[in-house]
Amino acid sequence: MKKVPLLLLCWLHALAAVCAAEYAVEVRTDRPDALYRQGEKAVFYFNVKENAVPLKDAHVFWRITKDGKEPVMDSGTLTLSDGTGSLSGALQEPGFLQCRIDFKTPEGKALNNRAGAAYDPLDIRASRSTPADFDTFWDAQKALLKTLPLNLVLTPVKNGDPSVLSYDVQADCGDTHISAYLSLPADAQPKSLPAIITLQGAGVRNANLSKTVQWAKDGFIALDFNVHGVPNDKPIPYYDALYKNELKDYFAKNRDRRETHFFRGLYLRLMRSIDILTARHVFLRRNPRDVRPHGPDGRPHQRLALQPRRLQKPERTGTLRSPIFRLRQLRRACKSPRPRHRRLQRPHLPAHDRICGLQ
Repeated sequence: MKKVPLLLLCWLHALAAVCAAEYAVEVRTDRPDALYRQGEKAVFYFNVKENAVPLKDAHVFWRITKDGKEPVMDSGTLTLSDGTGSLSGALQEPGFLQCRIDFKTPEGKALNNRAGAAYDPLDIRASRSTPADFDTFWDAQKALLKTLPLNLVLTPVKNGDPSVLSYDVQADCGDTHISAYLSLPADAQPKSLPAIITLQGAGVRNANLSKTVQWAKDGFIALDFNVHGVPNDKPIPYYDALYKNELKDYFAKNRDRRETHFFRGLYLRLMRSIDILTARHVFLRRNPRDVRPHGPDGRPHQRLALQPRRLQKPERTGTLRSPIFRLRQLRRACKSPRPRHRRLQRPHLPAHDRICGLQ
């Protein structure tokens, strides 16, 4: 008989785990395409759900901003009697109006979600003019890199696939460093491979070995580098610590000093990535400088930088964070036939020359 209460307790504990509440915050605009003209009102609909059902009397904090940046245009708190609510706003200029909803669960877990309304996005202009010495500066950076030794070190690494050879890659970029993975088919013949450089987004992380292996299985010699030049194959807490300490807010540090700003180092690593592939030129099918870039559309400035005939000067967008992507330029850079890889079969973003006045 004493076993019955224990079994009942275990059953109740399992039932509680199964029935643990799951919360979600949803936000959307009143228009499916989220496109508006200047001065038009955008309505944001939002809800808080518990186990897929609107949560009554949910307490939320909201704020509306332009481009998600300070200063906040409007903010406040709301109690959602039926679990749903709405807010509205407008922009009198081209840009993005963002509505963010924050909610804290009864257990204290913070949740948030957001939606954006685009106001005449093709009329967005450069935030500032091109520096007078823009060309001079980048010509000097390229010339400097050419004079510095590559000091390339390739260390074989295991990838779990015998059909692919992979290497940890370390090389110098003058006052900075590149840390990457490179993979190619184990049975590659001379002059048989197209080259691809995969691009990473924001954050602090390891270079992506599995991504290069996948491209190698598709017949490429592939290179992926981490954007900070930090060592590869470290435990996740190592990169988390860098992000919270030494590399905290790395994208904003020294932004008024181009010689030490993060993006200078990033572009130098892009240049060196082509040098590294050139060092393996025996496998390249075409001109060693003809390299295909690949990565999500959120990395347009890196795509534009990887031009044929070695890295060209970064695009004159006025700001490195502008959402620009010139499809015509990428097509010129990618003259080799498309690979049979589903991620490259999708059409990329259309040419947005007008965004920065680069018609």
